[in-house]
Amino acid sequence: MQREKIGLVGCVKSKRGSPAPAADLYTSALFSGRRRWVEASCSRWYILSARHGLVAPGDVLEPYDETLATQGSPARRAWSERMLVQLQESLGEIGRYDFEIHAGAA
Repeated sequence: MQREKIGLVGCVKSKRGSPAPAADLYTSALFSGRRRWVEASCSRWYILSARHGLVAPGDVLEPYDETLATQGSPARRAWSERMLVQLQESLGEIGRYDFEIHAGAA
């Protein structure tokens, strides 16, 4: 039996100027391409937001200016630990899923 695949897409700097569903808030070509890919290849997908953590595509967000790239290693580690908790809260036992991650190195 094939395991369910979950897509995780990193946020980007380019955003709309007003609140929008997270799937539509990010406006770069990079984000759009990543979104199209996971929508076609995964059964579900989420956005990895530097400010909000794990975000469902339909969650409405205000624009923000925050990035993991400028944060130090301890802050990025804390963020990633928070992501694991949020994934477990959203999906349950995460070991039963395959994850496809499209995000920057930080």
